[in-house]
Amino acid sequence: MSAENVTVNPGKSIEESTAKGFSAKLLSIIENGADELFVDMTEVQEIDPVGLGVLIAAQNSLKKVGGVMTLTNVSPDIFDLFKVMRLEDHFEIQSSV
Repeated sequence: MSAENVTVNPGKSIEESTAKGFSAKLLSIIENGADELFVDMTEVQEIDPVGLGVLIAAQNSLKKVGGVMTLTNVSPDIFDLFKVMRLEDHFEIQSSV
């Protein structure tokens, strides 16, 4: 099964308790041939270091196969976190404002 553009919604948080399942879902999408992966962050209220690691790993895996990952509908608070962590240049980010 080949998917060109895929959108995934991680839910309200991307943190240690949800990271394993979310990571497996992202890697499955990448392995199935996604060229462009959109992570819809509309509902995301919390993200911890483990969650950031999941996003970074998925981004790196996708980049290796020539794909692009875009974080969409990123709240101002989450975007500020990416700026503080100096990750805003590592990801394609579309804010919700």
